[in-house]
Amino acid sequence: ELNGQSNLTLKGRHSREALLEAAMVVFGRDGFVTARIADIASEAGMAHGSFYTYFSSKEEIFIEVITAIRIDMVPPAETRSSSDDPYEMVLLTNQQYVAVYRRNAALMATFEQVSTFSPEVRQYRAEIRHRYVERNSRAIKRWQAEGLADTNIDADYAAIALGAMVDRFVYIWLVLGEDLDESVAVETMTRLWIQGIGLKIPTQQRSL
Repeated sequence: ELNGQSNLTLKGRHSREALLEAAMVVFGRDGFVTARIADIASEAGMAHGSFYTYFSSKEEIFIEVITAIRIDMVPPAETRSSSDDPYEMVLLTNQQYVAVYRRNAALMATFEQVSTFSPEVRQYRAEIRHRYVERNSRAIKRWQAEGLADTNIDADYAAIALGAMVDRFVYIWLVLGEDLDESVAVETMTRLWIQGIGLKIPTQQRSL
C-alpha cells in the first residue's frame, strides 16, 4: 500500500487516485519542471488546495507515480516460469520491464532528468536500484549454490553490472530512440545476462 492511504475514507482514496492518474498525464505531457500542482489538480477535476490534503509536494506525487510504474515492471509471481529455469525467469523479467517502460517512456525520461537535480528523487532512485540489485543478487547466489552459475563471479557486483546494462540499454532504445527490433533486443539482453554469470542457454534457444 502506498504512503498516505491507510487512514483515508473511500472517497479520499478515490480523490488521491484521481490525483495520481492526473499527475501521470501532466508529468508525461509537460515534464517535471514545467508541470504545476495547479495543472495536476485541474486535470483531476479538483481545486488547487485539495492537492495538499493528499500530497505535500510535487516531488512526493512524482515519486508515487514512478513507484506505481516500477511495481508493474516486476512480473507477478503467478506469471513467472514454473520450471524455475534461469533463462525463462530472466526472459520474462526483461519482457515485462520493456513492456511497462515502453508504455511510460516519457515518464521514465523525466525520472532520469529529475534525479539529476532533486535530492529527494535521487535518493528514491538509489533506493529502488538497491532493491533490484538485492533481488538479482539473491537469484545469482541461488544459481551458484545449485551449481548452475559461475561461482568465481561476485554475485553483488554482477547484479549491479547486469542491472545497469538492462537499464541503460532500454533507456537508449526507448527514450533516445534507437531503432531496434523488440524480440531481438529482449533476447539479446537476456543472453548477455545469462551468459554473463556463466549460465547456459537452453538448446532450443541457441540461435536468434
